[in-house]
Amino acid sequence: MAKFKGFITFIAFTWLWGCGFFAVDQWIARGEIAWLGMLLSSWGLPVWLLLRYWRPQKFRADERESGGLTAVLSGLAVVLLTDTDIGLALYLSILNLGLVLLYLFHFSSLHHPPLPVPGDRFPALAVADGHEWLVAECLRQQHLSGALVIVLRGSFCASSRELLADLPSLAPALKKYNMKLVLVSTEPEGYWPEPHMPDKNRHYMVTLDASADDNRIWTDTGAVPLWVRLLGVRRAGRRRRSGIGACRPSYWLLDRDGYVLWRFVPDNYRKPPPIQLLRSQLSRIDDV
Repeated sequence: MAKFKGFITFIAFTWLWGCGFFAVDQWIARGEIAWLGMLLSSWGLPVWLLLRYWRPQKFRADERESGGLTAVLSGLAVVLLTDTDIGLALYLSILNLGLVLLYLFHFSSLHHPPLPVPGDRFPALAVADGHEWLVAECLRQQHLSGALVIVLRGSFCASSRELLADLPSLAPALKKYNMKLVLVSTEPEGYWPEPHMPDKNRHYMVTLDASADDNRIWTDTGAVPLWVRLLGVRRAGRRRRSGIGACRPSYWLLDRDGYVLWRFVPDNYRKPPPIQLLRSQLSRIDDV
């Protein structure tokens, strides 16, 4: 299902970009304002997502991607006001709005397999070097009281990059409760912008083996966008294609023995929890 959604999303965004170029051509040829409205309805969401990817700290979003959706609706409004002949620009703008809504509320939805619930022990993770990684063992070795484990979708995901940029604000609370921040991804640490944590020992990146059966509850290789499969991602001066996977994002608070105290499992990968919610949950470690 994830591969199907990824393919349809690729076709939809290819259509939106193509409609935008068509609108520019028609505006140059005819000079009608309605085609500028159609341009806005076509490129509103794709351009907004690019801005979020490049500048996640500046261009923040919510589940509805309000910046992009507002641009699409504004473009449709311009077309409705100016296309008095009810022509092609209006029909294409309505179609663009339908594609945008499908992406926002269906194509980006998540289906999680059965996951640990509060009171269960967090499972071992099969890491890329072929070993198993146990969070409880790591916490005992470092004499820590617990861990906040964040499973990131991928470095190509604007929502993951936005959350990563916010994580340094958790540093005082992590220190107060003697906890560690564990980031889980199928991509090596070099693929990600480094979180500027004041204490480098307070965070750790775990790189999962995307092909390991034990990691199936976390990974979903079919969720990698088609454009990433075709073009790769540019990290550390190199463009990489092989070995790229994706995870279903989720958020876990664990005690020193690796038992789940709290979890946040979103139904849409564009819905990371507010950083304030993560900070407030850390105090649960005092109740153990």
